[in-house]
Amino acid sequence: PILSLAAIGNDLVVCLVRTSAGGATVTPVTTITDALRTGHASLRESVTRLGIRLSGVRIVFTCPSGMCSLRPIGLGIDNWSKARDEVLASLGRLFPMTSDNALVGLIDRRPDTSSGESAAHRAYLCAVRRDQVNPWIVMIEQALGRAPDIVLAPPMATLGLGLQQTEHAGVIERQPSGICTIHRLEHGEITALSEPWSPEVDESAALAGIRLLELPTAATAQPFPGVERIDPQQYAASCALATIVGSAHLAPLLGRTPRRLPSWVAPAAAVLLAAILVGASFPLRAARYDRAIAEAAREESAIQPDFVRVSAQRQEAEARRNTLQTVVQNHLNAWTPMTPDLAALREAMPDGAFIYRYTLDANHLTIHGEAPRASDVLLAIERSDAFAAAQQVSPPSSAEERGLERFHIRAARRIISQGQAAAPRSRTQGGAR
Repeated sequence: PILSLAAIGNDLVVCLVRTSAGGATVTPVTTITDALRTGHASLRESVTRLGIRLSGVRIVFTCPSGMCSLRPIGLGIDNWSKARDEVLASLGRLFPMTSDNALVGLIDRRPDTSSGESAAHRAYLCAVRRDQVNPWIVMIEQALGRAPDIVLAPPMATLGLGLQQTEHAGVIERQPSGICTIHRLEHGEITALSEPWSPEVDESAALAGIRLLELPTAATAQPFPGVERIDPQQYAASCALATIVGSAHLAPLLGRTPRRLPSWVAPAAAVLLAAILVGASFPLRAARYDRAIAEAAREESAIQPDFVRVSAQRQEAEARRNTLQTVVQNHLNAWTPMTPDLAALREAMPDGAFIYRYTLDANHLTIHGEAPRASDVLLAIERSDAFAAAQQVSPPSSAEERGLERFHIRAARRIISQGQAAAPRSRTQGGAR
C-alpha cells in the first residue's frame, strides 16, 4: 500500500492506494486544514482508524506548489545516479540555493519529435529548499513515527494522472503568487514543464484537441472555462501512482521509486486514474464545445447587420448590371450596319464626283460634295437600291476654280422601309471620294 500525503497550500490531503493484480483501489482518508500547526494529531488519528501497519506501507509526500524550481538539463534518468553528486556540487550556479540546503530530483522529458526538436534537452532538474520542506517532514514523522519514504514536487505528480490515452494534455498549476504555469504531456509523458499560461494563450485548446486540467489549489479562485479541475483526493492518488506509472521517468526529491514492477501495475494504475477522472471529463468537455458553439453564435449575430447590408448592396448591384445588360443588348439588337450603304453610295457616284462630307443616321443619308453636274449625283442616288426620295437640300453652287458644282443632297435609307430597326446613332465623315 501507498499512503499519499499531498500538501495543498497549508492543508494536507491524505489517501491510501492499494495495487494488486486485479487493479488498484483508492481510499480517501481525510483533508487536514492548517496541517503544520495542528496536523500531527489529526494525521495520527486518521491513519490509526485505517487499521494498517505502517511498517508495510510506503509513505509518499508531495510538497506544496511554489517551492519547486525547474531547469532543463542534458542528463537523462538513466545516468542520473552517476551524475547526481556532480550536479549537487555545482547546484549554487543553477538555483538560488546551496547544495547542503537542497533536495534535488529529475523528471524525464519526451522531445517533441513532430517539430523536429533535438533530444539535447532530455530532462528537467527539480530542486526545493530543504528548510522549506523540513517542517512538513518533521510533522509527518511526529504523527507517524517515521519520515516519508519518497518526497515529490507537484510537476512529478502529473505522471500519475492517467493521461496515457490522451494525445495532448496540459496540466495547469496556480502558483501562490497568482501566476499560472502549464505542464504539457503527450500520451502521459512530459514534453514541457512550467511554461507561462493564461486563458487567452490556450483559448482554442478545446478545438485543437488539447485536454486541459488544473491541479487543486488552496485559494478559492474561479475555475478557468473549459479546464477540468482535479479533485484534491484525485490529486493525492495521482501523487502515489506517479511513483508507479512514472517510476521510469522520475527521480524523486527524496527516496527512490521502485525500478522493477510487475507488468500489470502501470496499466492498472493508468486505468484507475482514467476512471477517476472520466466522470468529470465528459461534462467539462461538453461544456467547452457548448461555449465554442455559443461564441460562434455571438459572432454570427454581431456580423448579421453587416451581412444584411452587404446582401442588399449586392442585390442592387445585380439589378443595375441586369439593367445595363438590357440597355446594351437593345442597342446592339437595333444596330444596323452602315458599311453597305456607304458602299452603295460610292458605287452610285458618277465619274468626276467626290464627297467631302457625309452624315448617316438611323433614317437618312446627307452628303456634301462636288461634281461636274449636281443633277447627275441626285439622279444616281435616286436610282440606287439603297436610297429613296433623294432631294436637294440647297441649290447647287458653282466652284469656278475647279469648274465643278457643289451639291448638298439628302436621301432616305431604304433599309428603314424594309422593316428593320434603325440605329439610334449617327456618324459624320468627310473626305470620301
